[in-house]
Amino acid sequence: MNSFIDPTVTLVIFYTIFISQIFVLSLYFPYAISQRITNIVSNYPPDEYPKLYPNYSNKFVGRTLFRMKIFKTINALIAALGFTLLGLMLGSGYTPAQKGGDEIFVMFYFILQTLPIAYIQISEAMMMKAMRNNFDERIRRADLSVRRLSDYISPLYVVIAAFAFVICMTYFILDKGPINQWEIEVFITVGTLSIINLVYGYNIYRTIYGKKVDPYKATKDQEKLIKTVVQVTVISSIMISVFIFCTQFADRNDLEVLDPPLVSFYLQLCAILGMGLAFKNQQLQDIDFSVYKEELDDA
Repeated sequence: MNSFIDPTVTLVIFYTIFISQIFVLSLYFPYAISQRITNIVSNYPPDEYPKLYPNYSNKFVGRTLFRMKIFKTINALIAALGFTLLGLMLGSGYTPAQKGGDEIFVMFYFILQTLPIAYIQISEAMMMKAMRNNFDERIRRADLSVRRLSDYISPLYVVIAAFAFVICMTYFILDKGPINQWEIEVFITVGTLSIINLVYGYNIYRTIYGKKVDPYKATKDQEKLIKTVVQVTVISSIMISVFIFCTQFADRNDLEVLDPPLVSFYLQLCAILGMGLAFKNQQLQDIDFSVYKEELDDA
């Protein structure tokens, strides 16, 4: 049975959401990331805040600013590629396949979009590792406060996440029939979704009770970071359950033609949730950068 959605409506939805993906992931967030890093190195330079930049050289600021220009240029080129592809698709009379499958191209382009951002994240992780290696254990301050999950997110969201997971898995499994009729894709989906939620749970536990990623971070800033990670993780769990449910519902009701915009919309929500919430909860003007200054030894 063919989809009952008008092809013109399908095209409008597809192009609108894909244009949004180009803007969000290749223009808006890369610019925000670049501006944030530029503001940090410009307003909190290495000579005044040496603990923030482990193993830095005299040319660190100049090189960082140059890399940010390259970073923005690469993302602009990726955006241009996306708009070019859309133009070619529009000119060729492209229409999404009625039985789905075109979402793989959305995924490939998404991976391309995330490569520059992944480079920034890897660089930050390496810097944090060097920071921990340089950290003087003698100045460690013990935080004796008892942390609870409810300190960082309402228990209601945790219940919703668990409920969404159960509903999603139940709907998915019932739709696939008896276990002896399952194909390998069903086992992979069930296993992957279960593992993802286990990893989410471990990540929350490690974030709340584990060591600081940034050993110098002020307590209030660390609390904000924990809150951000916990909220993003729990909401991500809800979102992935809803996403799996929606894709399964679309397949069940001959709406596979909506799979590409659905995948694109979901990926954008993940980016907006992760980076957007991080920027909101970790605004530069609210961060205590004094902890990164060099401490003077007592006379």
